[in-house]
Amino acid sequence: MKDDNVINMAEAAFKDGKKLLVLALDEGDGSEYSISFIQSGMRMSQCLALCEAAKTLFLDEMGY
Repeated sequence: MKDDNVINMAEAAFKDGKKLLVLALDEGDGSEYSISFIQSGMRMSQCLALCEAAKTLFLDEMGY
């Protein structure tokens, strides 16, 4: 994916503002991590589908 496409996606990312998913990774003491999320207007299946779609985009950006 080209940088221009990423910029276009970011500009249109929250166009209508009806659904939102925020993922957080908190680095605790040692090697332990705490993962949390906040969602609005989404079913759990939609959250999971969004994470899978994001995974594909991230891997593409990383060249995999």
